[in-house]
Parts: sequence; structure tokens; C-alpha cells
Amino acid sequence: MIPRKLVLLLASLMLAVTTAVAQTVQTTATVARVTGTATVTLADGSTQPLTAGMKLPQGATITTGADGDVFIESHAGYVTSIKADSVVTLDEVSVVTENGQVTEERTMLDLKSGNLVAKLDPKKKAINNYQVRTPKGVAAARGTLFTMSFRGQTFQIAVVDGQVAINPVQSFGYLRIAEINRITTATAGSFLTDGGTGAIAPGIAGQREASARELLAAAVATVALAAQNGIGGTTAAEAA
Repeated sequence: MIPRKLVLLLASLMLAVTTAVAQTVQTTATVARVTGTATVTLADGSTQPLTAGMKLPQGATITTGADGDVFIESHAGYVTSIKADSVVTLDEVSVVTENGQVTEERTMLDLKSGNLVAKLDPKKKAINNYQVRTPKGVAAARGTLFTMSFRGQTFQIAVVDGQVAINPVQSFGYLRIAEINRITTATAGSFLTDGGTGAIAPGIAGQREASARELLAAAVATVALAAQNGIGGTTAAEAA
């Protein structure tokens, strides 16, 4: 017969091992604000108009019209504004916990076409894992304000605050350490484009000025609207 003390010891060790294992739980994104025309298509193929307060599961695809603008929060403090004439799929919205503590908040968006602005709470930088995929690659950010677009075959990104790591090779899932040597880092004030060639680099002068102004204007307007509507804890100071 196994001694009772040994049984209790083995049980406690097994419990410790179990609780130490990281767990990933799917969550939902919340629609915080909708203006103009916008719909959501769910994984089952059903489509309905988007309205503020809706909970969007993984696999949902948001489509905005020419007058559309949709604000979603994938986690508290993660604001994404999906601009006009855009199509974006929520590939993943989840939380990773270990020993009862949140170690990672994941958001993976698939920007099929159009433009989006992302504002991530810098106070949660340690657990941010926010990524946007396009047919040209993946952009990953933590505690950052940036805007990016993919129209036709042209990818563009402007970073207002923080930094964004860009993997210019089409990637599925989260970036691996082995891919680090292919990553381009865009810092605050950067404007990068591939110009439809697939090689991400600073934009040429004329294109850079016009496109950078357009993307930065979208970021400024997004932060101002988020502050006015109390979205994602955005403050008036940030808007200013």
C-alpha cells in the first residue's frame, strides 16, 4: 500500500504541473462604435448589419462601405478602427493564462483590403500580442499607435508612436523566432511601403508625403473620436 503522505505529495505535484501549463481561451471583440454602412459575416456564412455593443467571435469578417467606420475593442485598451471600403477578418481573439495570471492577450486580424488604425494601451505592453496580416506579410505591435493599408497590391504603414515589426513574407499564425532575421522594424515617425513590389522600404518622396499625410490623418481622427466617445480608455490628452 502506498503511504498516505506519498499519495498527497504526488497529488500536489500533479496539481502544480497542471496549473503551470499555459491555457489559451478564445474570447470575443466588442463593437464600440459604428458609423455609415458596415456588416459582419460570421463563420457560418450569415451576414447582418453591425451595431454598437455586438460581440464578434473569431472568424467574423467586417466589411465597411464607402461611408463606413467601425471601432472594435478586441481586449480592454485595444482599439481598432476599420475605415471605409475595408474588409477585415478576426482570425484570433484570445487570452493566455498561466497560474491564474494573464500572460498574453492575442489579437490577429486579417486585413484583406482597405485601411485600419490600431491604438494599443502602452500600459499593457508586456502582454500585448497584436498582429495584422495582409497578403504581403504580418505586422506585429505592442503598446503602439499605427495605421496601415492594403489596397490593390500596395502595402503601407505609418507608425505614430511605439514600433511595429513587419515580416514581409506571407506568414500564417504568430511569428516564430526563426523568422526574426526577416523582420523590418518601423519606429515612431516611420512611413513604409512596398509600392506593389513586395520589398518594404521608405516611400519615395511624392508618394511618401501624400500617403503619409493620409494615414496619419486617419490615426489622428481615430484617437480624437475614441477620446470623444470614451473608447478603449482613450484620454483627451492623447487626442491633443
